[in-house]
Amino acid sequence: MEREETFTMREMKRYGVIQALLEKKMTAGEAASALNVSTRHIKRIKKKVQQCGALGVFHGNKGRPPAHAFPSEFRLHAIEPVKTRYYEFNFSHLSEILAEREAIRVNRETLRRWLRPL
Repeated sequence: MEREETFTMREMKRYGVIQALLEKKMTAGEAASALNVSTRHIKRIKKKVQQCGALGVFHGNKGRPPAHAFPSEFRLHAIEPVKTRYYEFNFSHLSEILAEREAIRVNRETLRRWLRPL
């Protein structure tokens, strides 16, 4: 597992607790209470830290795009007509118009997130 990541405070705390567990300064039950997880999950984290080192405290999907995310090309394709023709519409109406006229089906909230920073 060769990757560089920055640790959040939560991950640093998790690693510190697991290190204490590995050094026998803490029991699995105490570690579970400290991290507010089950003892079974503590065993999984401990095993992963033993195998991967500090990176073992990371979630397996960290750094990856969500599986249900739209591709960036689709996003650009959906935003292009908004910039040129449909810039006066609100997000709800815009979602309906894109579906009707452009055959682009995007939720109103997704459009709002994409267009707010512009």
